[in-house]
Amino acid sequence: MDIKPLPFAIILAVLAGLLWIAALWLPTSLATLLQATCIIAALGLSFQVVFTLLGELSLGHSALFGAGAYTYGYLVLQGVSPFAALVAACVVGGATGLVVSSATARLGGAYFAVVTYALASVIAVIVSSTDALGHSEGLIGIVSFDFIDFGPRRVTQTLIVGGSLLIVLVAFYALWRSRFGSMLETVRSDANLAAAIGLNVPMATMVATTISGVMAGFIGAVYAQNARFVGPDVFHLYYIVTPLAAVVIGGGRSLFGALLGAIVAVTLPMSMSFSPILNQVISGSLMAVFAILFPGGIAALLARVFRCKAVAADVAALDPAALPKIRSNIPAGENVLEASDISVAYAGVRAVDHVSLRLRAGEILGLIGANGAGKSSLVNAIAGRVKAAGGTIISDKSPFSGKPAYARARQGLARTFQDNAVVESLSVNQMLDLASSRGRYLASPEGLNHDERRQLVAACGLREVADLRIGELSYMHRRLAALAIALAAKPTVLFLDEATAGLTAEERSAVGALVKAVARQWNVAVLVIEHDVEFVASISDRIMVMAEGKMLTEGKAETVLHDPHVVASYLGSEWNAAEAV
Repeated sequence: MDIKPLPFAIILAVLAGLLWIAALWLPTSLATLLQATCIIAALGLSFQVVFTLLGELSLGHSALFGAGAYTYGYLVLQGVSPFAALVAACVVGGATGLVVSSATARLGGAYFAVVTYALASVIAVIVSSTDALGHSEGLIGIVSFDFIDFGPRRVTQTLIVGGSLLIVLVAFYALWRSRFGSMLETVRSDANLAAAIGLNVPMATMVATTISGVMAGFIGAVYAQNARFVGPDVFHLYYIVTPLAAVVIGGGRSLFGALLGAIVAVTLPMSMSFSPILNQVISGSLMAVFAILFPGGIAALLARVFRCKAVAADVAALDPAALPKIRSNIPAGENVLEASDISVAYAGVRAVDHVSLRLRAGEILGLIGANGAGKSSLVNAIAGRVKAAGGTIISDKSPFSGKPAYARARQGLARTFQDNAVVESLSVNQMLDLASSRGRYLASPEGLNHDERRQLVAACGLREVADLRIGELSYMHRRLAALAIALAAKPTVLFLDEATAGLTAEERSAVGALVKAVARQWNVAVLVIEHDVEFVASISDRIMVMAEGKMLTEGKAETVLHDPHVVASYLGSEWNAAEAV
């Protein structure tokens, strides 16, 4: 659920006002309940950095929370000022998150969850066995924040804990709407797409987990000064299950999901005075019910009221003449990518067997062949998605071989995918901004500037839908968005892997005109993989045919499509080359 800055500021002001009223008027028992709810909601927000933005399930987020709580408690008991101890708790929480992510950056799914849970368990055992940390009794008599005083402790602590929730909420909102937030959304949606636009996926994972750790460490310190006590239980099941339940119940894809879920997962059981164990059972049961029946949580149910209808795509909206005027330093016809003797093997079976190709600036090379011929494997090897078993790749006189996919993207290689890879939760403009930066947090000088992106949007026929989330767009618009994303970094080499699959003849013709304009005006070397041979023939300067992992032939369309070997192995006896050309 995307919220613009002004509505968010209004909601934040309303929450601050309600918090102030609650602090002044609620009795101690209800104030304590509100404080517990705010702690879990804030911890849920820190959890959402990893779970919602990055797409990884952390079962050891209590380790980050507990590290912050123990750091604050230990330091203030040693005479350190509460403010300095608070800063130290944030640092230790972030460092713990960095340790976790360093060990799991190249893992994912169940491995990430298992490692994070193991870390929480290990830290709990270490803390329980350490004299300085109070063994199993914990740290008692922790000093509250002495730099904040609003009168009675009930009022002060309600405002401190509630204000801390608002601070974390603002931090999460800023992260979500930033370019780095878009990076994390892309990693969560499709790691291959993320690498293809220049994102260093392991590095993004480590930075996100570190940020999450800073937030969790901050909340841990707030909890410790509020409770005046920290014990090993901060690493146990309650602080793992309850924040997760809050996010699942409220809605992981919502800014206010953790707050909505915490009201249900915390307030409901505690207001009924159940035992702590029964509270966990209720939270877990509610989480299971929502995960099965309402997977998007409360926020998704509310969002259905405001759901947008897809805007129909208009072929006439494509305007190649609107392409930004980009001058290339590479002369037309010059070799910009040379792949020599490339081989790709899967479990000993060669999908690509010693294939070579050259791509020239301003030229379109069509790559055709039957399913299983090795076309996509060849492209994936050049782009760095799969490791080549042999051969060399040079782009713009610089070696590609051995470089990860994101480094090749930053060097000027862009691509689309067969499955039309896009990030449905981001808008077209957000994706173009991210792709234009070539995966860097700051703007890239190689990418399009703001005016050039606006012109690209118009050229691709996306002007009316540029601010909509891609998940709300029609199929044609999604195809155009994927092409625009690939073009946003001003590539020198462009791979289009079945970019017109599922489109009508009229739509394919319009896309073909746009691709030809890009190749000619921007001096981009384009490689087109398509099963639609007529489409390939209509836009390609050369055609290359693969069969059984090897190059069958290469040349001009009128020559290749008359080749009897090509007709026999791929086109079929009923093929009419003269009509296609």
